[in-house]
Amino acid sequence: MEAQPELVKRHRTRSTVLDYSVGAYFLTICTHEHRCYFGKVQDDKVVLNWIGKIVFDDLLQSLAVRSELIFDIYVVMPNHIHLVVALNRDVSVAESKRFESPSKNIGAFVRAFKAMSTKHVRDRINKHDFQVWQRNYYDHRIRNEYDYGNIQRYIAENPLRWTLDQENPDLIRKKVK
Repeated sequence: MEAQPELVKRHRTRSTVLDYSVGAYFLTICTHEHRCYFGKVQDDKVVLNWIGKIVFDDLLQSLAVRSELIFDIYVVMPNHIHLVVALNRDVSVAESKRFESPSKNIGAFVRAFKAMSTKHVRDRINKHDFQVWQRNYYDHRIRNEYDYGNIQRYIAENPLRWTLDQENPDLIRKKVK
């Protein structure tokens, strides 16, 4: 009898105590293997290529069709996106959520956005196994105005810090040499 290979155990990345259907969140969504699919940073400004433009348009479209979301600040970087999204729902609706579809939360938004942008990119290049996104995403619940101010500043200054960004593959290659 052959030995069964050990299955990779995936760890839960979402909080089990947070309600992802209310509140404001700082999200980071990264490309597959942190590849610079979306463009480049030139003179401290992000210059999107055609994939970056598709992703940007799909992000705006995803936010436009979801009335429960308030979209605040974003940046599309060469290999990741940062954005702040708030769920625009009153507490009485959130308290009765057991009768609602679970699709009005942060996870559903990210899932739909990734699926739509992946489909559009794959259709354009006619390569239906092309991976745009890494599995999952980073989220941080914004706790107060101070936290929010720091996050806004971080997002706005992200292109300026690209040469020092740990997600910058050019920086990673320089460290290896």
